Amino acid sequence: MNSPSKSFRYSRKCIKPFAALLVIAVCVLMLSACAGAQKKFRKSTVADVGIFADFTIAMLHDADFSFAQGQALYTRDLYELGEIEEQRWIESKLRVETVLNVMISYSLRIVTIAETEKTEQNRIQAYADYLNRVDDQVLNALGLEKDHYQAVIAKIREEEKLLGALRAAQPVINAMGRYMEKALKDLETASAELVEKLDQKIDWEFADVIRYQQTLESEKYAVLGGLEQLYLFSKGDSAGFERLKESDVITSASLVPAGTPTEDDLTAMTDYLVQRLDRIHRIGEEIEPDFKVYRDTHRELDQLYEKTKADIRRARLTNIIWLRAHQKMASGRVNPAEWFDINDAPGMMLRMGTKAVGL
Repeated sequence: MNSPSKSFRYSRKCIKPFAALLVIAVCVLMLSACAGAQKKFRKSTVADVGIFADFTIAMLHDADFSFAQGQALYTRDLYELGEIEEQRWIESKLRVETVLNVMISYSLRIVTIAETEKTEQNRIQAYADYLNRVDDQVLNALGLEKDHYQAVIAKIREEEKLLGALRAAQPVINAMGRYMEKALKDLETASAELVEKLDQKIDWEFADVIRYQQTLESEKYAVLGGLEQLYLFSKGDSAGFERLKESDVITSASLVPAGTPTEDDLTAMTDYLVQRLDRIHRIGEEIEPDFKVYRDTHRELDQLYEKTKADIRRARLTNIIWLRAHQKMASGRVNPAEWFDINDAPGMMLRMGTKAVGL
């Protein structure tokens, strides 16, 4: 549901203080390590984390998490940045995108550590130092107590191998996954609330067009009903003329005879109704462009909403796969194909239930 509109071209100034601080904090984790990601890896710890980073980047790139960005045409002017629904949507979307970026940056960072540090102990200490840069506000967002987090860092420093350190850090990775799941749920809720508001806004802005269209539709079917009664009368249904009179569809009293209508009467009434139908059609042609815009606006909003929901589903699946991949890599599994096994994800989601990331 994002668009190049004024509402979705948000600036950092539009983000609430907590969200801004969170972004600043997680950006500490997003240190550049791209140079190491493109190198050939040997069969070692370096190879493990290198392949992990490559798969992570490929998975996130192929998923195309645009959240409907840049696809709005009719709905772009409906969004108002100052309104609460738009703010909630933007902030929850930003949190999701931040976690996706952190996944890539974290993966590249451990490659850099594995490649540039000379010994396993240096790698472990560099990895622990990297994680130790997270501040209290981020820990609160991740739902981690500071003492517990420091205990995890201490355990990481005690490991003898980098893979052991990655394994010891799994609780932190899981916490990030839980944060991602909460952000995705918030985005789901915010998207539904925003779409509901915009649906109502569309109907309000096109209220006149809707009313005219409804009036014309009602008039058209009333005239067609009158023609039907005349046809039935001409075919021997004597009650057809009475039903026609009761409908009041013929407003000219001079055209409606008091007794049984003659052929000339039937012709005159038919011509009258056909002329009315023609006028309704011509008026409808005048309204149709505006009514088409109304329909297209609703249709576009529905499409953007479906795209956002699809992006959320992909982000949720990616989150779970990435968490499991990190766990499998750190456990020492040699075959990288087993780490990013998408076939394992649906069953995993069922086993996890609503928590989705309680590894």
